[in-house]
Amino acid sequence: MAEKRNYEVDYDMNSPQLAEEWDEVIADLHQRCPMARSEVGEGYWVALKQEDIKAATQDWETFSSATGFMPDRPAEMPWLWPVESDPPVHTHLRSALNQYLSPGVVRTYKNAVHQHGLDLLAEFEGEEVVDVVARFGNALPGRSFCVTVAGMGTDDIVYLQKKFEVGILGPLEKRAQAMQDANQRLDEYLRRREGEPPRGDIIDALLALDFEGCGWEQKVNTLTTLTLGGIGTTGYVIAASLHWLAENPEQRKRLVSEPDLMPTAVEEFLRFFAASPHDGRRATCPVTMGGVDLEAGDYVIMNYGAASRDPEVFERPDEVDITRALPNRHMSFGYGIHRCIGSHLARLEVNEALSTFLARYPDFRTTDGFVPSYQINNTVMMESLPLVLS
Repeated sequence: MAEKRNYEVDYDMNSPQLAEEWDEVIADLHQRCPMARSEVGEGYWVALKQEDIKAATQDWETFSSATGFMPDRPAEMPWLWPVESDPPVHTHLRSALNQYLSPGVVRTYKNAVHQHGLDLLAEFEGEEVVDVVARFGNALPGRSFCVTVAGMGTDDIVYLQKKFEVGILGPLEKRAQAMQDANQRLDEYLRRREGEPPRGDIIDALLALDFEGCGWEQKVNTLTTLTLGGIGTTGYVIAASLHWLAENPEQRKRLVSEPDLMPTAVEEFLRFFAASPHDGRRATCPVTMGGVDLEAGDYVIMNYGAASRDPEVFERPDEVDITRALPNRHMSFGYGIHRCIGSHLARLEVNEALSTFLARYPDFRTTDGFVPSYQINNTVMMESLPLVLS
């Protein structure tokens, strides 16, 4: 029998075992420490408490994003702006792009996102068992961002999803090449758009970027980051929520009969099923965090997934409560200047995905003996979810 891992001193954000044991591990760490430690690769600290993470993410001069969002980052991986940048670069990028993913603009996407959900569900007609990870959970955000927001063709979606999966969650030695492949595909799209009349969308805003240090490569890398975030994370929240609803039929029935609960439930699903639990920073000077004295150059993971279950912030943090009072102070979208630029779109996608699914299939269950498996790194993904549809 394998020895039980001590995550307090042996954390590994790449280990599938961590994803499988996540509930137990995070609850245990919150009882034992505010900071965990990993000796994997260059070694890094893992911040767990919401108070510590809020302070660090609001102090970009001390906790820099400019050296990479993951420890042991492959040097050949394309540089992901604005995630891997500090002001003034970050300020220029967010100022130019925020308006295209603002709450008001995202509301105009509602009908299109809803229709994407209906179109995907129509493809299930006549099937009894469907893997909803590949065919719904990941597909709906992919269509929503690539087609509705960025104006791409549907043929790009599957290719990019596969490349991003390897680039973020695959074997370390394959990540850089996969991200380069995705980057090249998006380079080609951006060049096509450069030769077309403007559409007044986020792609035109990217093409118009003009500040010191921002050339063609940086524009492509920014599009890579936006697309990665647009199709690579929300699918996990959708799949994990459907899995929970399959395993909790009484709560599913309540959500079907009380659709006004959906916005509250969505916030709770976002809290509990944090799709991007790990986000890295590097200390630029000696600083104390969570009782640990860090040195300049030390790498720290902001564990947003753990912070969203902080017992000092939430009652019954390790339970899903679809009636949990709003505002739900989770950190699933991060915090500070790097808070997820696509958070409003992600909320809309999860809401529409679950609403359309429950309206079409109010009764469903997992296949007999199903046990989910995961991939995890900065993001987490459920590999498959076969549901028996009624």
